[in-house]
Amino acid sequence: MSSMERVADVLIILADQESGEFCTAAACWTEFVRSSPGAGPGGAAGGGAGQGLGVVVWSASDLSTADRAAHESRLAELLPGARVEVATGDDVTAVEHGRRPGQGWDMSRMLLSASREAVARGIWRVVWPVRRGVESSTSRSSVERGLTADRIADASDRALLVSRLIALDCPKGEFAIETPFLDLSLTQVRQLAADMDMPARLIVG
Repeated sequence: MSSMERVADVLIILADQESGEFCTAAACWTEFVRSSPGAGPGGAAGGGAGQGLGVVVWSASDLSTADRAAHESRLAELLPGARVEVATGDDVTAVEHGRRPGQGWDMSRMLLSASREAVARGIWRVVWPVRRGVESSTSRSSVERGLTADRIADASDRALLVSRLIALDCPKGEFAIETPFLDLSLTQVRQLAADMDMPARLIVG
């Protein structure tokens, strides 16, 4: 596909983690709300939301025809009026080594592959709905808090560095990998989704 043929507004990575499918749906809903005419930060979807919005949800691992169709059906229900597509990458590292992308080189390769897919579609913005925050607890040790901070910094650095690398070959030198939920706990992401009037069955499901 020509890199100048823009067919969508944003590519959202199918988060590969606990609660990843919910976080992906929440990221899609955020884009849906933003597309509403006159919608402000944190606002709910209004009339006209989703009209003309193009969303590609990208999976690092291959999906069966049935799984792809199921994802697209759920997205179409969640984002009425939007153009939605589920795409898969060619990152075979997870298959070769029997693990999912998530650490070190696997994570960087996944971000590079997603970014390449986006640029090929003329998309200059990728949303990675990764979540590294944990629930608040007074019993957490300083070591545990430090490990959480390190995991957040690691993911943030990878997203920033990959986006800068990809931007070198973009027509306007602009490319972004956004991590809107990076330092949030699952409870905080659910609250954010509720504040934006995401369908309740998806928030509690």
